[in-house]
This record gives sequence, structure tokens and C-alpha cells, in this order.
Amino acid sequence: RVAKRWMMARALVQWLLIYRQALKRNAAMEVVTAMLTQLGEWSRMRKALSSSLVKVRAVQRLAKNFLKLKRQRCLQIEKEWQRVEDHHLQLYFFTPSSPIRKSSPEHEKPTTATSGKGRKHASGGTRGRSANAFELGRQEHGARADAGGGDGDVSVEWRAYRIPAAERKKAVARNYMAVLRKHVRTQATFLHTVRTAVRAERELASFLKGFGADDTSMKDSRPKVAEAPQTIEPIAEVQHQQSYWHASEERLLQLIAFEAQGLVDVEPFKYHPANLDLPEGTSRGPRGRSCQVWGDGAPPIALGRFSRKAD
Repeated sequence: RVAKRWMMARALVQWLLIYRQALKRNAAMEVVTAMLTQLGEWSRMRKALSSSLVKVRAVQRLAKNFLKLKRQRCLQIEKEWQRVEDHHLQLYFFTPSSPIRKSSPEHEKPTTATSGKGRKHASGGTRGRSANAFELGRQEHGARADAGGGDGDVSVEWRAYRIPAAERKKAVARNYMAVLRKHVRTQATFLHTVRTAVRAERELASFLKGFGADDTSMKDSRPKVAEAPQTIEPIAEVQHQQSYWHASEERLLQLIAFEAQGLVDVEPFKYHPANLDLPEGTSRGPRGRSCQVWGDGAPPIALGRFSRKAD
């Protein structure tokens, strides 16, 4: 009996040893499993970080390319701005009826007649007030020309009416961004329209197939865009030649007039052609300027005398 009990004790001890080893093995397996889980999470996190880093670098690269392209295009628009501005300023001032020419002594009678005409318009309202401002500007130009000696060298006077470079740069940048936003919205609207049309066509084809129609019977109802490439290629060529960001002469004149009217309190822009003969209700000066001029559907900017020769 004693030997039997010792045998049972040894068996119990061996079973406890095996159980202890099993517990240690299970604990080690749990540690390994937890470590592998953490490694998997870290691997996914690392992959996500790498993907985010690639996207950030792509955004930085695209932003640099955009700023570079914007700078190049704005420089081209500024050159065209300067050409249009110089042309119209010379066209306005260097004519026999310009304020500088009329300010000389041999044109005193025409000046008096014009002053009388201005008083005549004054009874009408805004036309008279703008004409009086125009006469004050002419007298100032006459004083400058006389101080220069006789007719004076008037070749420098019109350059003083150029929009400052800083204001010109800001105006060109704002105009470019407004045109770019309009172009992006137009493209998005066009793509949405095309997708809607394609979806409607597919729904119609599916509906007709439900009634037993086949491709042969539906070929007449499908658009034949591929069969008329001669109507698509000229349109694409015209759109390529006339880039959306190019500013027309009319648009540049409006931008110049807008900036000149904003500088009405700065000498000598009070007598800038764009600030003369403005219609009633035109807001001038920094407080009256509205950012709606850069958006869609904005009313045209009054050009005053800037769009024509001096009367």
C-alpha cells in the first residue's frame, strides 16, 4: 500500500511539472502573439505614414508647380497690362484735344469754350461735376507745363498715371485666381453634365433591353460623336489657342480703371482718365470698392474717359 501511494505521489508531481511547462508555453505563446499583433499594427501604421508622406510630397510638388506657372502667367499678363495701359494713356494725352495740349496759351479760347460747355453740363448733374473736375485737372497740367517752360516736356506726365507696380501685381493675381476658379467650376459642370448624360443613356438602354430590344435596334438612338470628329477637333484647337487665363484688352482696361478709381485719393490719380466722366452712383476710393468685380456676374466697370480719346 505504501508503494502504491508513493507511485501516486510521483505521478502527481510529474503531472504538476507538465502542467507548469504547459502554462509557461502558453504564456510564451501569448507574448509572441501580442508582439506579432503589435508588429502588424506598427506595419500598418508605418505603411499609412509612408502613404501620407508620399501624398504630402505630391501636394508640395504640385503647389510649387502651380505657383511657378501662376508666376509665369501673371508676368505675361502684366506685360500685356503695361502695353495696353501705355497705349491708351498716350492715346488720351497725346492728341490735339488732350488736357495738356489745351493748357498751353495758344489754346485759351478752346479752353474757355470747353469750360462753358462744362458749366452747361453742370446744370444736368453728374456730367457737369465730372467736367469741372476735368477742367481742374487741365489747369493743373497747364501749370506744370508752364513751369517746365512753354509747352514743356509732356512725355513724362502720362507716365505718372501708370498704376503702381505693387497694385498692378495684386490686381493681376486676383484676376488670375478669379478666372481660374471660374475655369475649374466650368470644367466640373461640364464633367457632371457628361456623366449625367451617359448615366441617362445607360438607363435608357437598360430599359429598352428589358422590353426585348437589341443593339441593332438601339443604334439609331445612340449619339454619333465618333462619326463627326471634324466638329470636335476645331473646337479643341480654338480652346487650345485661346487659353482661359489670357486677359483681353477690354478686361485689362476694366482692371486698370478699377485700380485707378481705388487710388482716387492719391496724387495724381484724381485726374486719371478713368476717374473722369463717371456715371452717377459709381463708387470710388478704397471704401467704395467691392470684391464682386472679381466674381462671376459682376457688373462692368465704368471706364470714364480711359476708353476713348480726350474730347
